[in-house]
Amino acid sequence: MASSASSVPALPAIIAPNANGASQQSAKPQSQQQQQPPAGAVENSAAPAQPMQMPATPANLSIMEESAVQEFLSLLEQYQERCEREHMYVEAQVAAKRLAELRSHELKRRQESLYSRHIAEKLDLEEVHLREIEVLAVAWAM
Repeated sequence: MASSASSVPALPAIIAPNANGASQQSAKPQSQQQQQPPAGAVENSAAPAQPMQMPATPANLSIMEESAVQEFLSLLEQYQERCEREHMYVEAQVAAKRLAELRSHELKRRQESLYSRHIAEKLDLEEVHLREIEVLAVAWAM
């Protein structure tokens, strides 16, 4: 089995600003600073890869917000149950009150979202209908 160290390309020298703001190479041996990666090797000078995230579109934001709210509600329910098991009834009552408030708020948000989508769909249909009437009027006039 071949050693994995031999297949790794040399890393570029690290450039760090000094106290005056000017760039200065780090103190590495001269042989390491001048090494170049082998021909055809891809140099990875970008930041470390981060997990892919969904683009922030209104639909995706709604999905992400909804899942975050549901996750929080679940955690709050677990906390309430744990408080009840541990006989911390005042804390459990506070958690239950907060759960009721959050559920009410979430229900209202969903209803408003549904109503908003309904109005948008209705306006789109009315617009399409008006265009169809215009096309029909033009065709009738001919």
